Amino acid sequence: MNPSVAPGSVPPGSVPPGSAARPRRAAPLSLEERRASVLAAAVPLLLERGLDVSTRDLATAAGVAEGTLFRVFPDKASLVRAAVGQALDPTDLVEQIGAAHGPDLRRSLTLAIATVLDRGRTVSSLLAVVHQLPRGTEAGADEGRHHHPAHGPVVPGRGGHGPAAHGAGRHPAQAIVEALTALLEPHAAALRQPPAVCARLVVAVALGAARPGAPDPTLPAAALVDLLLDGLLAPSAPHHPETSC
Repeated sequence: MNPSVAPGSVPPGSVPPGSAARPRRAAPLSLEERRASVLAAAVPLLLERGLDVSTRDLATAAGVAEGTLFRVFPDKASLVRAAVGQALDPTDLVEQIGAAHGPDLRRSLTLAIATVLDRGRTVSSLLAVVHQLPRGTEAGADEGRHHHPAHGPVVPGRGGHGPAAHGAGRHPAQAIVEALTALLEPHAAALRQPPAVCARLVVAVALGAARPGAPDPTLPAAALVDLLLDGLLAPSAPHHPETSC
């Protein structure tokens, strides 16, 4: 028996018999972490239901109280605008394109285009939700955002954050073009045009296929790669030098 411990007392650091150790509470999330958590849960619901989704459902999906949701986003419109801004940030898209590098050009390009198509369709769907906002509340979605011109998309960063966001005078979409250029450069000898030219064409075609009103909005990445690498003529079609395609 420890003579320094009085009878019936509990030694320092020990747990009294029949009691369980209290679990240590996790540190509260920072505002940015909470925003990211809410957005991660909100985007799938916004894509599925548009503005019909309630703030209560959004809060439930994020695992927070509705009051907590309003402390992070003052209203549904601000949450929608934040979701669009997050989807338009190319930072993670650039990382995914970088992960697609490999010796097989067709496979690498298919993986890269699949990510661009997926992001383009997400952005298009979220912008459609923005356009459903009451008049006057959608204006914030245009801050720092450029519309997709016919020759390709303009993809800004999230509020100027991240390495691929607004650089020193660099067009935001250039981050995606540069990532695709790097993917194509090891295969430059097999390309008819320089990798940078081909990368801009790939972005224009992929985002054009993901836009609302595209001839086939479900066209898979592999089919686009076949068109880009092999042209419009079927393998068995006779080749005519005067054919512009």
